[in-house]
Amino acid sequence: MIRWLAQNFGLIVLSLILATIVWIVAAMEADPVRERTFLQVPLQVTNLPEPMRILDQSTETVQVRLRAPESVLRTVEPATIRAWVDADGLTPGTHALPVQAELPPEIPAKLISVSPAQVVLQVDEERTRTLTVTVRLIGEPALGYTAQRPVVSPDAVTIRGPASQVDRVKTALVQVSLRGTRSSVEQTLTVLLRDAEGKPVSGVTLSPERVHVSVPVEQLGNYRDLAVKVRLEGDPAPGYWISQVSTEPQLVTVFAAPGLIDQLPGFLETLTVTVEGASDDIVERVALDVPPNVTVVVPSEPSVQVQIRVEALQASKRLTVKPTVQGLTPGLVPVLSPQSVDLILSGPQPRLETLTPDMIRLVLDLSGLVTGTHQLEPQPVVPEGLTVVSILPASIQVELLPEPPVTPTPTLTGTLPVTPTIITPTVPVTPTTGP
Repeated sequence: MIRWLAQNFGLIVLSLILATIVWIVAAMEADPVRERTFLQVPLQVTNLPEPMRILDQSTETVQVRLRAPESVLRTVEPATIRAWVDADGLTPGTHALPVQAELPPEIPAKLISVSPAQVVLQVDEERTRTLTVTVRLIGEPALGYTAQRPVVSPDAVTIRGPASQVDRVKTALVQVSLRGTRSSVEQTLTVLLRDAEGKPVSGVTLSPERVHVSVPVEQLGNYRDLAVKVRLEGDPAPGYWISQVSTEPQLVTVFAAPGLIDQLPGFLETLTVTVEGASDDIVERVALDVPPNVTVVVPSEPSVQVQIRVEALQASKRLTVKPTVQGLTPGLVPVLSPQSVDLILSGPQPRLETLTPDMIRLVLDLSGLVTGTHQLEPQPVVPEGLTVVSILPASIQVELLPEPPVTPTPTLTGTLPVTPTIITPTVPVTPTTGP
């Protein structure tokens, strides 16, 4: 036995090698080795020293190419692969760092390449500052008013971010419009961060983001705001009424001596506006009736725009209307019950006074209906500006019957006697005598 093994040792070894090769080839055919590129592999930044913060990063994902049997590659996901750059010891500035990648030990795959091979990081030191909030007033209050010192709560904000951006911030401000105001302003506003040139600064956070601003606005001495009262004369045309009277502006500002300003009533009248017989709106500019030694400062001219809305009185009217049939199938005859209905309409009184039944259509649509009895709701068509309040009754019974056959007219034969027409003169004829 030993001799046989010694004599055939080479054959045995060769057989084992051949068997191994056959097994490897068979295995590779069943599960071939392939290469695959995995996209969107997350890139981690590790060991970033405090208080450094990343301002910009050239990419947040990389592509990794692996070689492994097909069965292994099917189990790999982008999240399975770990890719990172080591930021240990970085100082403020821009740095190009090599990308490293690895697989878990239990995955028998070979890492071929990583793309990109380097990632550019821009880092800076994080910084915190506290700034007092500045209030910028835009515009001026109405003439005769003045703004007092603004009050801000809280009066300071904390900003945090990269040192290069935080150092750019010169002002934390809010903007309040006082243009034309006659009363104190209370607003909650967003704080704006600006650099030395007044440009916005981004990339930083602030706390709080909004503050409450109060700007007291007071009226100066010798000034008063008075409501405008329109002095009317006459009455509109019969059937019409005044539904609204308005002015622009509704308030005027006047100036007078201290003793006189306090004695003025709370209003200032216009000159008389006549509405006698009016049936349409009235719009006109009317002068103010200003007392002596009183000056109107707002508006610049002592007059206002007056608008008087004149509308017709609303009334109602009842009319009896016969329905109009449409869409009747040929060969049918409709029988209506009732044959007329009452309509109650509302609208301007002058229009209702001239309204007659022939100005209204009450439509019964019989389209597609067959013989039998039907209940239909009539559809009213009324002149513009009028409204149908109710229809009595709300529906009409329509009985559709076959049209009766036509009876032939008898034909007369023979000669009928002719009775002569006798014309009897009614005026006697008087002979004319010659000369």
